[in-house]
Amino acid sequence: MSSVLSEALPLAIGVALSPLPMLVLLLMLISKHETANGGAFALGWTSAIAGVAGASVIIGVSFSTSHPPAVVKTLEVVVGVILIGTALLAWRSHRRSAAEESRSRWLAVTDGISRRGAVALGVALVVLNVKDATLAIGAGAVISAARLAAGQTIVVLAIFTAVASSTVAGPFVFAAAAGDRAGPSLQRVHSYLDRHGTPVGAALVGVTGLIFAIAGAS
Repeated sequence: MSSVLSEALPLAIGVALSPLPMLVLLLMLISKHETANGGAFALGWTSAIAGVAGASVIIGVSFSTSHPPAVVKTLEVVVGVILIGTALLAWRSHRRSAAEESRSRWLAVTDGISRRGAVALGVALVVLNVKDATLAIGAGAVISAARLAAGQTIVVLAIFTAVASSTVAGPFVFAAAAGDRAGPSLQRVHSYLDRHGTPVGAALVGVTGLIFAIAGAS
């Protein structure tokens, strides 16, 4: 099980360092300190990660019993190429003006959003995001390929989900516990992510994609 974790955890970290869901959550918590909506968003995000990765595990188990290893290796290369391409696009499109427009747009979306809408937004930012969905699918493929016992599979999937969602669930827990005192700290984190989140995330995803592609080609 440890070897599977060593492959799945880098993918979880790649999801965890996605700047957009963190920025959206922080906007919810900073704008009106709406911790209830922040919790709903975190629930939707975490559930979607677990759902996509879990579905990938189930499909991967069925797929691996009826297809040769060469096909599985090809899929690893495809996942790697998708991640590398996504990282390059994110890196090239990062502009300060674009960040300001994005912040204004998401502020309009999150301001006054309902709890049900926050859950739906959390789910959408996983399933409609090529990078995060691909990382979750890749983690599921890694877990299914290991052919672990059912209990071990659940444990690994739970650890992957916990790490992948930590940067969204963590700020919510902090804001809920600290109340209004959390505002300055959350604002500093938001400012840092606004400046550096996209290039840092793109670099990590590019490295992860390269590792996946090399593993599939070897």
